[in-house]
Amino acid sequence: MDSSNFDEALQKAIKKTQKLQSCKVYELNFTIHYDTQFGEKIVITGDQDFLGNWDVFKGLELEWNPNNIWKVSIPISEGELKDFEYKYVCLRPSGTCKWEEGLNRKFKVQEGTQAGCKVLFDKQDVWQKL
Repeated sequence: MDSSNFDEALQKAIKKTQKLQSCKVYELNFTIHYDTQFGEKIVITGDQDFLGNWDVFKGLELEWNPNNIWKVSIPISEGELKDFEYKYVCLRPSGTCKWEEGLNRKFKVQEGTQAGCKVLFDKQDVWQKL
């Protein structure tokens, strides 16, 4: 292979790598079972901006599903994601909150599964009680 062909092949490989890196997106899927009363909702909050920085009223609301399974899916661009801590909170219509007990949960970026341009995370959590 002469140097012009090598340079051309190298440039194609660099462009392909850059394209793959630029399309990478993280998809965080959180699921938890919690028996709520009418009007209550579950939020996830933590030490990141997209989780409200521990402010339950800025956290992400999960969607109720049959059998009191609560879910949320969060797409995040690669540059914004790093390891973080989080917890679930039950918000009551009265404005009071019930935090799950126990230590903060740990989210580790390296635990994801690569699927094309996406890195997927599926967290199947259980409400913590002491």
